[in-house]
Amino acid sequence: MEYQYSHVIDPRSYDNLGLCDGIPLRVHRNADLEEAGTIRLRDDWRKYVGPLPGTNGGNIGPVYSFTSVTIPECLPDRLEVVSYVMELGFLHDDLTDTSKVDELAQIEGSPLCSGEGRIIQDVVEELIAIDPFRAKELVKDALNYWKRSLGSRQHRIHFANFEDYLEYRVTDCGSLFLYGLATFGMCLTIPAEEKDECFRLSRPVWAAAALTNDETILTEDIIVVGSQDTNNMVNSVWVLMKQHSVDVDTAKGMILEKVRYFVAEYVDTVKNVHDMDKLSLDSKRFIETMQYMISGNLLWSVSTPRYHPDCTLTDLQISRMKHNWLIDHNRAHKARNGANSCRPL
Repeated sequence: MEYQYSHVIDPRSYDNLGLCDGIPLRVHRNADLEEAGTIRLRDDWRKYVGPLPGTNGGNIGPVYSFTSVTIPECLPDRLEVVSYVMELGFLHDDLTDTSKVDELAQIEGSPLCSGEGRIIQDVVEELIAIDPFRAKELVKDALNYWKRSLGSRQHRIHFANFEDYLEYRVTDCGSLFLYGLATFGMCLTIPAEEKDECFRLSRPVWAAAALTNDETILTEDIIVVGSQDTNNMVNSVWVLMKQHSVDVDTAKGMILEKVRYFVAEYVDTVKNVHDMDKLSLDSKRFIETMQYMISGNLLWSVSTPRYHPDCTLTDLQISRMKHNWLIDHNRAHKARNGANSCRPL
């Protein structure tokens, strides 16, 4: 496919740790728009909800920011709002209150009184104004993800084996949510009869990303569990330690080997996707671009303050957050009302 909005990063400039061999790293040419969308969401959260959850952020990283490297071909006039929704997803990931499910379920009907409801309702209206069809699909996918993930976090702490855990984790890592954001951001139309096949083919992406994050945040999970029963720790490393009676280093090595296996599997899928006559052009584009979920997530995760509290944002990023730096929305509206690069349905 033709790449218009991103460029490849020289692989000599980073260490992929052998966890995304065969997959390049791409970054969006308009990454500033991601910072603007993220800062706008965090500003709205403080305004309508209150203090941010006690985390070190989501999207923005000092080297690479999440949306710009995982959806590098997002249309420029959609990157700011896609990043806004992505950061909202990160904040919801930090919350464990299952009452949020009831609030989210109402966004397609009556108005909400809560601060979060105000944010959700406003951004849904913004998304629909841009692209009604794909916005509705995104809202449906986001709702399904939040309902399933919040419910599963409340109830799933025991797993029969690694495969049982992985099946849970592929959903919990946000695959539905990211699918919706990617198709909206890139203006893709996946035929209903091809959606299941796209999920099947892209499953190694979500598995590799989830296991990479598990290995990255293992220390954080141990700290969170603290003096509680460690049997409650939901992490693939811990699952393998129990299943195979091995120490943490051995289990981490096993996880990294599984990541490499899934990456190699997906590299083969990308090589062959254009010969899959049963798939539409947009489904093929989706499969090809999802490889950057693997490389982007990996390179974002190794330096993000979200997982590494000792890592800090750049002085410019800190200044932008402090002063609530926002992109002039008139510029985005002009782009949408002018030569919109999205193909009509």
